[in-house]
Amino acid sequence: MVDKKEQKEYLVWGILVLGIIVVLYLLQSKPSINAGGYLELPNPSLNYSAPPISQIINVSLVSIKASGCDLCHGEEIAAERIKNLSNTYRWDIINETILESNSTEALEYITRYKIKVLPTVIVSKEANKTKDFVDAWLDAGHTVESDGAFVLRDPTPPFLEDGVIYGLIYGVEIATSECGRCIDYKDIYKYLQRNDLVPVVDVYNYTDPKAQEYISKYNITKLPSLVIYKSGEMNGQSFADFIDGFKEFIVPAEDAYIFANYPPPYFDLTSNETKDGIVSVVTLGDKYCADCYDPIVHADFLSSDPTNLFIIDVQQLDVNDEEGFNYITKYKITDFPTSILSKEAGDYPVIQEKWKGIVGSVEGDGSHIFRNMSQLKGVNYTSILDPKLVRFSVNTSLPLNFYFDDNRSALGVTDSFTVLVPKTFVLNITSEDSSSISRQINAKDTLEVKYLDGVFTIN
Repeated sequence: MVDKKEQKEYLVWGILVLGIIVVLYLLQSKPSINAGGYLELPNPSLNYSAPPISQIINVSLVSIKASGCDLCHGEEIAAERIKNLSNTYRWDIINETILESNSTEALEYITRYKIKVLPTVIVSKEANKTKDFVDAWLDAGHTVESDGAFVLRDPTPPFLEDGVIYGLIYGVEIATSECGRCIDYKDIYKYLQRNDLVPVVDVYNYTDPKAQEYISKYNITKLPSLVIYKSGEMNGQSFADFIDGFKEFIVPAEDAYIFANYPPPYFDLTSNETKDGIVSVVTLGDKYCADCYDPIVHADFLSSDPTNLFIIDVQQLDVNDEEGFNYITKYKITDFPTSILSKEAGDYPVIQEKWKGIVGSVEGDGSHIFRNMSQLKGVNYTSILDPKLVRFSVNTSLPLNFYFDDNRSALGVTDSFTVLVPKTFVLNITSEDSSSISRQINAKDTLEVKYLDGVFTIN
């Protein structure tokens, strides 16, 4: 039997051995602090999992508000997210302190942890027992200090840094009720918020004297309009990306960026009317040119990205018919197939910029004629400087093949037809029985063609 003295000695030795084991375990698993004072995580292969269900971790939060910035609520957002995670991590938020940054207690924290960005949240060192939280915290760019406290370094904008508020975008929207389908800048504001920029925008109806000041200052002609001040540039790359993403709609001013180049519908202050941007298109094809391109490609292209014309009607005509020929003579068109856009096409900035002198012409009635065939690569078209519409009156029972030039022909003709030709051209005709004729023609309104027993007659 072991006497009481021996029992006491065994107990002492047991406590010492247990203490050594605990020390060795702590030396293995305890995170170390690097030279910068930030936490270095232990080897992930070590057992560093969440505590047992029976063990609840008591965690405290200190939220420091950004005094002087009423729109800065990053500490509220962060604290709420941390509280929502408490069930996952089996935390008990036993204490939450909210401080104004200009308070004595807050200034002590700001000095101790060299906090430069406000608002912030400080989580007590007990959170260190949850590896997933530690990993996520560090991955988000926050820090763990030498005393184990977790400090939020990157709050949700807007935030205060060295006395300057970042993350706010100031602007003015000039609105109108004249155009129900006009652009809605709410989508722009949502875009800013998704990119950590908070829009602070004053909205005025365009009849308001304040709005008239902006209209005059920035020479605004389209409504609704949006003015974004260049003070937003202090937000760095996120603001630069925003401006770059909408650069096709923006006109820079000395102190602001003006949304002035967006497409219809919009209210035009110059004409005092709504520009719906509803475009109609007339295509002029050439049915006697088998290899010529189909001008419907113009409408298909213009109604898709990046032009996005709102084309509501496409009328397909042919230059060899009277209705199509009338457009040829009206607008002195010499190259076809082609397309004619209604004057509403001019309401689109991209058309205003690239059409006249580059793609085609803008006529006195506002119609946009496609004329520059070099814009189309690898396609065939017809060029006739002095065109005339001629009716061929055909009198034959044997089908004839008419050739007007190298790439235009009417094949297997037995009935009368009309065709667009130069005023002087060489006409070649062949028959199915291999008879042929070639003659230079001075085009008339009507040419009579007869073929009988191998003999051609052209009057």
